Amino acid sequence: MLENKILSQLLTDDIYLRKVIIHLDTDYFENANEQIVCKLITDYFQKYNKAPTKSILETEIESRELPENIYDSSILLVKNLKDEVHDNEWLIDKTEEFCKERALNNALFKSVELSESDEKNKIPEILSKALGISFDNDLGHDYIKDAEKRFKFYNTEHNKIPFDIDLLNKITKNGVTRKTFNCLMAPTGKGKSLALCHMAAAYRSSGYNVLYISHEMSEEWISRRIDANYFDIDINDVEDMEYDKFMAQIKIQDRKSAGVLKVKEYPTGTAHVGHIRHLISEYKMKENFVPDVIIIDYINIMCSYKMKNKGDSYGYIKSIAEEVRGLFVELDVVGWSATQVNREGVKASDFDMGETSESMGLVHTLDLFLGMMATEELEAMGLVKFKQLKNRYGALDYYSSFVVGIDKPKMRLFDADDQGSITKEPNDSGHKQNRKDKLNSLMS
Repeated sequence: MLENKILSQLLTDDIYLRKVIIHLDTDYFENANEQIVCKLITDYFQKYNKAPTKSILETEIESRELPENIYDSSILLVKNLKDEVHDNEWLIDKTEEFCKERALNNALFKSVELSESDEKNKIPEILSKALGISFDNDLGHDYIKDAEKRFKFYNTEHNKIPFDIDLLNKITKNGVTRKTFNCLMAPTGKGKSLALCHMAAAYRSSGYNVLYISHEMSEEWISRRIDANYFDIDINDVEDMEYDKFMAQIKIQDRKSAGVLKVKEYPTGTAHVGHIRHLISEYKMKENFVPDVIIIDYINIMCSYKMKNKGDSYGYIKSIAEEVRGLFVELDVVGWSATQVNREGVKASDFDMGETSESMGLVHTLDLFLGMMATEELEAMGLVKFKQLKNRYGALDYYSSFVVGIDKPKMRLFDADDQGSITKEPNDSGHKQNRKDKLNSLMS
């Protein structure tokens, strides 16, 4: 039996032991005696960093108060464990298959039990965790031995996903990197969701697969913003389009890009990373869709998988942020979200990371944190001010703040020319004052 081979090899092959012991769960074994022996081996290894002998296992079994039939079968099992060493590579592969199969079976049984309880929301995470069982062979990065590999990484463009806004590329050295968590902060109604929708549209147009998770607006209303962006029309005119013209625009967008954009809505405060992980597994299995970019709109109205006490807002938001960052790293994606400013930030024409709403714990997990600010003067000029609050890609004093063109009716951001005269005039272009001089006074 494979179970006997696994237990035998744990005692005789140190390489095999160290490779598989962290993945073995006593629940993977069906018989009580096998569970007991596996637990004893695991406990001994954790304490002494080596495998126990058969004699030690027998002594440990004798010291436990076990039913007679289980005691006898456990002693017999240990005596029958063979000293032969099996092919290491073959048995590691077989053990991984064993763990995956048993983990999935256990998860399915657990899910059936939970389906009749108040904890059914845990089912996606349980199934996803079981499906994610893998014996990872990566031992990390050796500073000297992997130097050549590291140099290639620095100079490989696909590791970066660029923006369609010039200054955002400048401050990040041509885009943000996979396995990162990036975030926008602004008061309510100042363009957070507009910016996230614009990025979703731009990334898809550049050929990347994008998953947009909405915890606030419906899938249709998010897609309506994308329609306005792509069709180059006022968002209020989208519903008034004739069917044939609407579908003609969709066909144009379909021909333009190989990227895929998925929008998924979750009710506010009900979804955590387990739901997103399960959703992505479903997409991969059913539609062969794997995202390059995940946008979460927005993080403060998610819920935490690990932490249940919402009373501690600092700890709760920090837990969500850490879970989300872990998901982005696990999936090898560029991650984006947004957050609001606190009361002081709402009133201010300029703010810093200290005005982050609810929890500074979010800030600690971020790679890029940008504030979005819009005074009446800037809005009249069709501009929004971006301010670097945190940047792991470059120096904060390199374009510490700058402006970007914003077209709210068409749900777009665009480059501002010379940070004063924007490349595309807003709808109200009647201002005669020198835009560059006015902008300089606003930015000072």
